[in-house]
Amino acid sequence: MQTVALSTTRDMPSDLSTSVPPSDLDADCVRLAYAHLPSIAISAMVSSVVLAWIGHAEVSTPRILIWLGAVWVNSAIRLGLYQRFNRQRPRNDELRGWRHTLFAIMGVSGAVYGSVILLPAHEPSMLLFAVAGLAVAGHIAGGTQSIVAIPPVMAISAVTLMLPLIWVSVHSSSEQTRALSIMLAAYLGSVAALSKQNYRALRDSFRLRYENLDLAKSLAQRNVTEAQAREAAEAAGRDKTRFLAAASHDLRQPLHAMTMFVSALKAEALPARSAHLVSRIDATVDALQQQLDSLLDISRLDAGVITAQPRPFPVASLMRQVEAVFGDLAQQKGLRLRVLPSQRWILADPDMVAQMLRNLVANAIRYTNSGTVLVAFRPRGANLRVQVWDTGIGIPHNQQKEIFREFHQLGNPERDRTKGVGLGLAIVERLARLLETRVEVRSREHRGSVFWFDVPVTTPALDRNGAPIERAVTEPPAPTRPSSPAMTALTILVVEDDALIRESLGLLLQSWGHHVVQADDTASSLAVVRQQRAIDAIVTDFRLPHEQTALDVLAAIKTELGTLPPVLIITGETPPAQLRLLQSAGHQVLHKPVATHVLRKAIAKLKPDRE
Repeated sequence: MQTVALSTTRDMPSDLSTSVPPSDLDADCVRLAYAHLPSIAISAMVSSVVLAWIGHAEVSTPRILIWLGAVWVNSAIRLGLYQRFNRQRPRNDELRGWRHTLFAIMGVSGAVYGSVILLPAHEPSMLLFAVAGLAVAGHIAGGTQSIVAIPPVMAISAVTLMLPLIWVSVHSSSEQTRALSIMLAAYLGSVAALSKQNYRALRDSFRLRYENLDLAKSLAQRNVTEAQAREAAEAAGRDKTRFLAAASHDLRQPLHAMTMFVSALKAEALPARSAHLVSRIDATVDALQQQLDSLLDISRLDAGVITAQPRPFPVASLMRQVEAVFGDLAQQKGLRLRVLPSQRWILADPDMVAQMLRNLVANAIRYTNSGTVLVAFRPRGANLRVQVWDTGIGIPHNQQKEIFREFHQLGNPERDRTKGVGLGLAIVERLARLLETRVEVRSREHRGSVFWFDVPVTTPALDRNGAPIERAVTEPPAPTRPSSPAMTALTILVVEDDALIRESLGLLLQSWGHHVVQADDTASSLAVVRQQRAIDAIVTDFRLPHEQTALDVLAAIKTELGTLPPVLIITGETPPAQLRLLQSAGHQVLHKPVATHVLRKAIAKLKPDRE
């Protein structure tokens, strides 16, 4: 949500006064909420089809079709309302009526969508209740990124969505249904707390925008020096970094818990239909994780914890990787992917060059609907020019510098997540600076584009027998998850202040055969250690209550035991200073949300000294 707020405020008028009237802030919030109406409506239409398909076994066909039609009509009304809003472009003083309309339509939408659980003539099955609960939870969570800008609208939407589930659970004879309803209520409470934080951050970002605009005008009027202007710009950049870091951390926490719960659910013996739904949820979580990982890559680059480690490696390894990773994707879009052969060797950081090339090829395929994507390696004096050509939509001349900015995308006003989040080229540009090169682009609209960068040519690295050493580029993650490593049962201390994450992580570790003891801060960790003594490993969050960190807990445990067991730190932190601190700590570190197979591999490395 915070990212959208930043991109939305960029288009605000620049002639605003220093004191920001609440009405202006409210108007900005209304505009932001309307900007997200299409994604909310389309999500309701798609998920209602899934719910209708699942519920048809328990609900008569006429009733389920009437409900499905009501959801689609309501969604169509919201899409029409969005188009009307964009056509009229109401002024600030005209937005009160639009706010009331949004309140009414979202209240009706929630009631219509949530009523699916009331359709069965008898008590709904556990499967229908669970799937309806997940769908409602997803819509409420989506509200924290869309309609949280207007708290009354967020509240009426959440309440009307949840009321039918609450009614059914109160009158249910099933203990499982009541237990699930309690979990949903707890989830709603956590989302409400997160929504409150996001709403405050959103209004602060709007207010900061107005203040920065006024500051710029004031400084211009006073003929401020260039040094003062640069200082203001750097302060704004730091504010953006802190803002994104806070947003990333708050989103990673519940997503990490969801990853653990889904993994535990996948280990259960489920009916085929339920197992399919769980797999789709898992795929959705993976997609969101990839987007958050892009934010983490930007933070690592800004923090300076990633440094280039150049060495000789063959271009052929890059060619193989491009063909392996993108061959099927290009074929699915009906594109021809050509990689021109080269026997050259280059001197650079192989993983950085590989990531740059992957991002450029992914971008080319994403924005090319027909024709060819060509990867070429052409000699240029002492350098080799790495080029990615496409026959895609092209880039307007006035946008060819803007595309390297964070979150800037062409042809994606609706922020379709399948088109990425607008960080791929920003990462390429930062990696190019670390490699002491630069990325260039030439493009014609509707004809295509070419991106390129230069790297030094070198001679092959040879082994003792004079044969070229082929090891070069770290392979990207395989499309299928690797088999899980064998584990030794350990006694693991889990230190985590978030109850949902602590519970989900504990359940997952126990399902792998480990004995788990838990704590939430330094004092409780020491109490567990004094009682347990034989701790084989520690898995801890970084940020803990009372301004404590994992490093404080580990120092106290080391003082108590005289030594420290192997440690795994799992964190949602992305600020540059925190990343540098984590790197210097010398412990194994994973960033939330953590994929289950990655966590299992990390746990397998925690071998206690007493073994």
